[in-house]
Amino acid sequence: MRGGVRLIAAAVLGVLLTSCAGGDEEPEPPRATVNPALPAATALSDPATPVPAGTFGVVKSHSTGDTPPEGVLAVKVGKVRRGEAGEFKDVKSLTGNSTAVQRATPYFVNVHYAVLAGDPHASPVRKFTAVDAAGTRANALSVPDSLEKCEDPATEQGVTELRAEQVRCAVLYFDDPAATPAAFVYADRTAYPDGDHAVRFAA
Repeated sequence: MRGGVRLIAAAVLGVLLTSCAGGDEEPEPPRATVNPALPAATALSDPATPVPAGTFGVVKSHSTGDTPPEGVLAVKVGKVRRGEAGEFKDVKSLTGNSTAVQRATPYFVNVHYAVLAGDPHASPVRKFTAVDAAGTRANALSVPDSLEKCEDPATEQGVTELRAEQVRCAVLYFDDPAATPAAFVYADRTAYPDGDHAVRFAA
């Protein structure tokens, strides 16, 4: 695989959402619930063998500065939605190629995960990307919540209970507008110092 995971921060140009006095409050996000069917923390996925689609893989995580810094996560790829080309035309990248972001065709990927052991705040989302058929990795784009358009809503924030299944939205795009995800990748160079530094998930 070529290249690493690149996280590009984004800021909204102008006002995308307007609020009215006395308007309805945002609905409460779904609760994260303990999933007893998750695999054991010791059942680590082999980086050499892709995790089958719709199945939880077990990955190691390293979070700099946290106590404890090491963690073990169960991770599964959920629903994937292809956005429209130019969907982020009103978003300006704070780093990287702003024009590429504005012209990109985004992919909105539901990432299901639970902390199995170690750091209770660990999350795979910022280490999550995709690869195309040639092995080129996608860019991970950080956008405001209002621009996350995953099929399933994100669950409540701040969950620290072990084995509580949480859902987040990863927003990805390829530099090549013709590229599509052939697989998904969890990359952590500290936890996986050898090879591709990653565990692959089948698309």
